[in-house]
Amino acid sequence: MQRIALPALRFRHSFVLVVVLALVATLSLVSAPSSLAAAKRVDERVETSIIHSGLDEPSWAYVGNPVEILASLGAEDESGPAPTGTLRFTFHNGGIAPLEWRLDGREWQTYFRTYITPKRIGKHRYTVSYSGDKNYQPVSRSFGFEVWTGPDTKTSLKVNKRTVTVSEPVTLRALVTTASGRPQTGYADGAVQFYANGEWIGEGVSRSGPGGWDASLSVGYLPVGTHKIVAVFEPILHYDLSRSEPFVVTVKPAAKAQEATGSLTTDRSDPNYPRTVASVRAAKPGGPTPTGYVQFYSGEYKLELPVKLVDGMATSPYGWGARIYAKYLGDTRYAPATLRAAVPSS
Repeated sequence: MQRIALPALRFRHSFVLVVVLALVATLSLVSAPSSLAAAKRVDERVETSIIHSGLDEPSWAYVGNPVEILASLGAEDESGPAPTGTLRFTFHNGGIAPLEWRLDGREWQTYFRTYITPKRIGKHRYTVSYSGDKNYQPVSRSFGFEVWTGPDTKTSLKVNKRTVTVSEPVTLRALVTTASGRPQTGYADGAVQFYANGEWIGEGVSRSGPGGWDASLSVGYLPVGTHKIVAVFEPILHYDLSRSEPFVVTVKPAAKAQEATGSLTTDRSDPNYPRTVASVRAAKPGGPTPTGYVQFYSGEYKLELPVKLVDGMATSPYGWGARIYAKYLGDTRYAPATLRAAVPSS
């Protein structure tokens, strides 16, 4: 059997390893200057940034409608030559072609503006990128915006009852859609107001968002008579005003109505803010306590909305100015009545 000289083998392996390491070190020394030079060339360019990008007012877009989009390009040091290269908008949700500006280097072009027309509802992402040039580094940054329905609106009205007895509540519900009847997807910048015979009767409790817009109001203070009720969506700025078709509600007096009476007093517990208090009771002793609402007046003008009776009492925050009086509107047992005891202004 032939013997293997292990020490010699280990020596040869060690020698080979030393040679390989030496070669690697030599190659590193040769390539290091070129790598450092390349890194140095990149570092010498001025760092740039996409300072901001977004939609002009409002901050969202309406589907199928043009909207202005802008971006601003900046650099750590803008005292040097103006940049060349390209600035590009790339939209990631489809329906909008990329936009590109070629910078000519003649002057610093800080802001870039153009119009886009989104075709799809929902969240949109896009990227603004600058290609860089011999003086400035490239940069890229992503942004987002939402596309909603609008600004057209259409308001429709539903009422749960056509005929009620005075003081019985009527539920009004308004639905605000697009002009074509599609659900709205954004957020309303206004409210739905309800009117009866041209007079304001309250603001609806509104809900708006991606699920659609609606508003509801329960009114038990319509006086005896016929009322043409209209719901009106009244935006602040960004949407179109719209009003519903009128809905007629008839309010009848109580059958075999009993007579009610009452009086007015002034609550001066706070001398700076006197208040008017209406007390309504059955004209016939021993009758049940009237319910319903009291409408306060100053001269011929109504003082806000009617106030609900609680234990036969209703309070108006107004207790000064012209002579104040009130009308009890009636309920399912009692007839309307005027509270004739006027309250002096002082």
